[in-house]
Amino acid sequence: MEVPPEKLNYAAPMLHAVQERIAEAGVTPLAAALGFVLSRPEVDVAVIGMTALKQLEEILATVAAPLPQLDWTACALDDARMLTPSLW
Repeated sequence: MEVPPEKLNYAAPMLHAVQERIAEAGVTPLAAALGFVLSRPEVDVAVIGMTALKQLEEILATVAAPLPQLDWTACALDDARMLTPSLW
């Protein structure tokens, strides 16, 4: 999302910083998200949602391409307000 909902305004600077890192790496947010999950050896299964055939095609094309090499640690968020859905 480009702009977080009003109740998540505090997250905008953190989200913007992550979006900038992804853009600087020249990858899409989808590729970054899938790249992160697929790079984690402790993850065996990921559930990916979609609402249209076009989204499925984009996901399949992204997974078929080389994974982006991002500094995942630099993209980490540690604010409990963002990481705890019940606080949203």
